[in-house]
Amino acid sequence: AASAASAASATPRASTALSGGRGSVCTDFSWMSDGEEEARPPQPFRRQKIGARSCRVHSRVQLPQGPAAAPLCEAQVGDVVRFSLSLAGQSKRGSGSSGFGEICRLFEDRQGRKLMLLRRMYGAEEIRQQCLLSGSSALASGAIHDQELVETEECLELPLSVLLGCLKVLSQEEFLEQMEDESVDLATLGNGLFYCRQSLASSGLLLPISWNALHRAARREAFVKASRGPASEQEPLQPGRALPGNEDVLKRAAAALRAGAAAGMLPGRESEQAQVTKFLREAIKAGGRKEVLYISGMPGTGKTASVLEAVRRLQTARSSGSLPSFEFAHVNAMCLNSPGSVFAEICRKIPSAAAGQRRRRSAEGGSGTSESQAQASLQRFFTGGQSRQVVVLLIDEVDALVTQAQTVLYRLFDWLSRPGARLAVVAIANTMDLPERLLPRVASRLGMLRVNFAPYNRAQLKTILVDRLNAGQALSAFTDDALVLCAARVAAGSGDARKALQVCRRAIETQANEVATRQQDPGPVTVTQMSAAEADLLRANPAAMAVAGLGVKARRLLLAFVLELRRQPGVSVLPLRTVLRRYEVLMNLCELREVGEAREQDLASAEALHQRHVDDANLVLRRLRAVSILSSSVPRCSGDSKEAGDSGGVLELGDSLDVDDVADVLGSIDGDDVAQELLGFVPPPEPVRAVS
Repeated sequence: AASAASAASATPRASTALSGGRGSVCTDFSWMSDGEEEARPPQPFRRQKIGARSCRVHSRVQLPQGPAAAPLCEAQVGDVVRFSLSLAGQSKRGSGSSGFGEICRLFEDRQGRKLMLLRRMYGAEEIRQQCLLSGSSALASGAIHDQELVETEECLELPLSVLLGCLKVLSQEEFLEQMEDESVDLATLGNGLFYCRQSLASSGLLLPISWNALHRAARREAFVKASRGPASEQEPLQPGRALPGNEDVLKRAAAALRAGAAAGMLPGRESEQAQVTKFLREAIKAGGRKEVLYISGMPGTGKTASVLEAVRRLQTARSSGSLPSFEFAHVNAMCLNSPGSVFAEICRKIPSAAAGQRRRRSAEGGSGTSESQAQASLQRFFTGGQSRQVVVLLIDEVDALVTQAQTVLYRLFDWLSRPGARLAVVAIANTMDLPERLLPRVASRLGMLRVNFAPYNRAQLKTILVDRLNAGQALSAFTDDALVLCAARVAAGSGDARKALQVCRRAIETQANEVATRQQDPGPVTVTQMSAAEADLLRANPAAMAVAGLGVKARRLLLAFVLELRRQPGVSVLPLRTVLRRYEVLMNLCELREVGEAREQDLASAEALHQRHVDDANLVLRRLRAVSILSSSVPRCSGDSKEAGDSGGVLELGDSLDVDDVADVLGSIDGDDVAQELLGFVPPPEPVRAVS
């Protein structure tokens, strides 16, 4: 995702600059083909799209010799070119003097103007500058290489006079092969060699594409058709009908609240970002760091976004020459097939390591890379003096790499202790106690610096929502009370900013449906509509709705788990014994309320009651595991199998649930006064008193 997504739309849109903007327009161009006549009869009350006028289409053009066109003699459909943003009328603050685009169509209109239809492409620096200025991007800084271009759906119809030169754009594989070819003088290529592997969707996501001739031609054809639009698909103009005034505000609000739509805007995380930036800056200047920066915190607290923002700032400093050059690799361990495959993923993400591995594979005549080969390749890379630049390695969800023997973590951290490794490692996890769970032989391989991201509080969540809406000029889409309610409810649970954004987007969707069906402005989102949106999200989650259908004992076990999680911010996994103790207290509390007084018990009766609660919990736990509401595990090194109540087991929520979901469902069940009171949905009753 990138901030440029705000400029690109689902269907290509035009930014016509036929006059050439400032300066004179040169028209001394020679077509190198006869051209084909293309005419389209005008349609009454129809909006004419780009290229819908009658024109003669060409495939190649020869440009005049002169200062402006000196680097370019001819251009054809399919070429990627550099053009002047100022002459095209596209110059914006921070966008530079030139832009990139792929020629999709060359044509001459009835007035004799020689024009081209460009698919806009963005370079790495251009995207980063727009991110910095607008703060409306989900682009991970490490996802774009300096010599990479990103294809978009933005359409420009421009005069040929704005052309500055042709670029050589390859696929990523061809680019890397050319970089490794010793017979190629890289200095002669200058800045004219690029590669393309991704396309920027209107949603802001970066999607992989194929950069071969066949696929490119198919995309150009579809792009030209979409830009012209057949007459049957052209949108009718209805001058007498005005759209509701709030519709545009709702669209801007939905875009601003999209997950990741505001990279760099992290209110309440200034201190944590400063610590991360300081660690990485010192590591890059010192040629590596033996300590690991361990970042912990609940999901949705800005851990990964803060690191990526710190890396983006350091990459900007690198471009300006104030910081040595470095390579950045981001690996999410949760996306790997197995812990051992992390080595192949790291090797693939570091360009210089990947290049060395391909050379060895070609020399050996192999075609694939096994885990052991990738591990050996990285071992040579970090210990054999091949790493000329510092490598900043970000491992997200590092706890997914924990195995029984912890061999994978041992190998990773062992590189740091080697002289000349030139490596800085940042590890992110949702749990705070991972360092304490490391085996001594692993812990001995590293020192560790910690940064903990506390859950967002109510004020911080509201600031995040307000800042995003202000950036999108859509604050009027919500009432202030609605934002306060959303922030308060999420802060009372996990403090996950993504949950707050999700609830607000759901409320926006409901309002947008009202606009579409009633053709009237329903006004801003209110407290009532925000509560309804939260309920809709719960109903959309089958696992959350399954909680409402559970029996009393199963709900009490879940309530015990939620209450213990709230007591320990930053923790997502709990010992089973801790949850069982809370469960037993809850069951005794319910019995006390039913009876109305405490009953004295002898030791034998108390033991029997305790055992009954443990047996009930084991039975309930098996059922909850079967429907993926809870998951539990026992360390394999613990020897004999243990019961659920033993201290060796741990308990966590299923993948499709979070604490807020479970708490909301438990608190919404009619007649469950205990859950509603303990979760804060209703005030507690008067204390129970024994009556003689």
